[in-house]
Amino acid sequence: MRLGKRPPPGNPHLQVALDAIADGDAAPFGVGLAKPAGRKAPQGLDLGKLEKVVARVQDAVAEPGAWGGILEEISAAAGAQCASLFRTSPGISGVSLVATSTSAEQLAERYVRDGWFHRDLRVRAIPKMLKTGVGVDQDFITPHTIEREPYYQEFLAPFGLRWWAGVGFQSGDDLWCMAIQRTVGQGYFDPGEQTKLATLCQRLTEAATISRAVGRARIAGMTDALGLVGQPALVLDHFGRVLRENTAVTGLYDQWFRVVGAHIIVQDREAAAAFAGLADACRSYHPHAVSGKRILVRRGERRPIVVESHALSSGAIESFSGGRVLLLVTDLEAQTRPLASALGATFGLTTAEARLAAIIGGGGSLDAACEALHVTRETARNQLKTVFAKTNTHRQAELVLLLSRLSTAFPPRSS
Repeated sequence: MRLGKRPPPGNPHLQVALDAIADGDAAPFGVGLAKPAGRKAPQGLDLGKLEKVVARVQDAVAEPGAWGGILEEISAAAGAQCASLFRTSPGISGVSLVATSTSAEQLAERYVRDGWFHRDLRVRAIPKMLKTGVGVDQDFITPHTIEREPYYQEFLAPFGLRWWAGVGFQSGDDLWCMAIQRTVGQGYFDPGEQTKLATLCQRLTEAATISRAVGRARIAGMTDALGLVGQPALVLDHFGRVLRENTAVTGLYDQWFRVVGAHIIVQDREAAAAFAGLADACRSYHPHAVSGKRILVRRGERRPIVVESHALSSGAIESFSGGRVLLLVTDLEAQTRPLASALGATFGLTTAEARLAAIIGGGGSLDAACEALHVTRETARNQLKTVFAKTNTHRQAELVLLLSRLSTAFPPRSS
């Protein structure tokens, strides 16, 4: 799906909006819409500053958590109040909030908590965004209608916000939107400002494409390495869909617990409700929304499966890769995997050290290891030094090679 082309079928929000334009029910930009009343002259959009900030989007790849500051700078350069990063996908209802500026944290919290991501009217601007790269309120709603719309009056008005511009760009099949929000006093984004914002689309697309490739490789390496030590694992995206699964977890699938069409399917009703709640929580940018969940999947007379969730880093790598949460699965009836035993027997690694070796050896960061293993950074750093010493390795690449060779000598067997 490229900007300027109709999106694939399946997303009801996109299709309804496109059909409305095709049928003449929605006015294109600038046609039949009066200028919003009471507009004050905004501080204005500084394209030079915006371009400099957007050029630093690549920094977020190497520095997890950098999005908050970058979006804050983008907001200031656009003469706006705050900014956020959203993702939508074909076949998905609503949007996912991936990152937000520090000044919009309360707004973002309410957006997710009160379910506004399912009722965001601004998805109606997507057709314009697909054509020109930029969508604004004027593309789909009149000032008169704004005055009686709950989205504007109940959600935005308490924060003093009104006008919005969304810069669309793509990563894989997903459409991303850098949403810039202005107050009533700062005024709407006029055609000249929209033209300036549209020039950012290509640079954002390039950054997202690179980040997506790096992030997908990193996620694949981490889950595969966990599989090498016999740890079943899955990664969910920002909509709670299964993005990646290793062979260790696919070996557990049966009528009680399996993945169908990127969705986790279980017979246990309580577990099904818990997974549905986790999927909704994936739309929040807060790590605590998805981290530390423990789901018990009952399987009749058999011992249950235990699923633990761990938030991936909120940096751009995981953002554009689509990865949101790592699920570690424990089958309480499973036999010990031979590779895990081999690691301990061959190198004298403890269970904790073996799991750390899997994450780091798979390309995961030390922060990701701390999150998954529930240890401090100092503890993880000390354990990593021990792993390097015991395995006679010195860096990640050597650990990856070692795990690969060991898995060949001690292939995991199904439970």
